[in-house]
Amino acid sequence: MRTIGLIGGTGWASSMEYYRYVNEFTNRRLGGHQFSKCVLYSLNFHDVVKLKQQGKSVFPLLLDAAEKLAAAGADCLLICANTMHQYADELQKKLSLPILHIAEETAKVIFEQQLSRVGLIGSQPTMEMDFFISKLHAHHIACVVPGASDRIALNAIVMDELARGVFTEASRKKTMNIVNKMNQQSIQGLILGCTEFPLLLRKAPFSYPIFNTTEIHAMAAVDFALSSTDF
Repeated sequence: MRTIGLIGGTGWASSMEYYRYVNEFTNRRLGGHQFSKCVLYSLNFHDVVKLKQQGKSVFPLLLDAAEKLAAAGADCLLICANTMHQYADELQKKLSLPILHIAEETAKVIFEQQLSRVGLIGSQPTMEMDFFISKLHAHHIACVVPGASDRIALNAIVMDELARGVFTEASRKKTMNIVNKMNQQSIQGLILGCTEFPLLLRKAPFSYPIFNTTEIHAMAAVDFALSSTDF
C-alpha cells in the first residue's frame, strides 16, 4: 500500500471528509483492520486569505506543504480543495511525486457515465478560471456555470461560511435556488466543485447525478495507493 499525502485546511471541514473517505474506501476494498496509509498537512486558512488580500500567490504555501509531505513519505499528493488546483500544474513541475488532479478525476467519472453537459458550482476561481473547466472540455464535456451575480453569491458562501465550517439553512436554500436556475439550461448532472458543498447540500433532492468532487478525489487516491502500477 502506498502512502497518500493530503494538503488540507482549505477548509478544515472538507479535510475531515477526505480523511474519512480514504480510510472507509481502503477498508471497503481490503476489509479487516486495513485502513489508509496517509499523511495530512493542514494549512492555516488565515495565511491563505491574508496572501490573497495582499495580492500575493498562495503557491509558496502549497509548495512548502507538498515538500513536507514528500519528506514524510507520501507517494502521491492530493490538494484537498478545488480552488487550490489553480496551482496544481505549476506545483507538479516542482515535484517528483504525482498530483492527482480533482478536475481530471471528476471528468473521468462523468465521461464514464456518458454525460456531455453538466453544471458546475464552486468558488469564483473554480467557475471562472480554466483549471477545472478545461479538464471537462478535454473529455468533450460541456460545462454550465451560474450567471455573474450568482457566482459572486456562491463565492461569498464559500469564503464567509463554508471555509469556516459554517453551514446554514439560508445558504443551502440560496444555493439550491441558483442550481434550479441552471436546471433550465438542460444540464445532465451537477458538479459540487467546492469540497464543502456536499456538506451543505447533504439532504438536498436532485433528479440527476451529483458529482461529489471530495468523494471522487479520495476514491482516486485509494485506487492509486492500492494499485501496483507506477504513475
